[in-house]
Amino acid sequence: MAKVGRPKSDNPKADKFSFRLNSHTVQILDEYCKANNVSRSEAIRIGVEALATGKVSASSNIRREERSMPDFLL
Repeated sequence: MAKVGRPKSDNPKADKFSFRLNSHTVQILDEYCKANNVSRSEAIRIGVEALATGKVSASSNIRREERSMPDFLL
């Protein structure tokens, strides 16, 4: 009997995360998503990849409230 349903992904996304954001951060995220036509999940994956590859750094010298979207992501 043939398999039914969607084919298996080469890179399954099985891990789920839940976290809270303030309204300013959500606004930045939503503006980025709209401008780049990506989902919130994809935008977060792009951000994590940028941190991991050194394209951006999470500077501890800047208070969290003062951080904004890096220019290369806009």
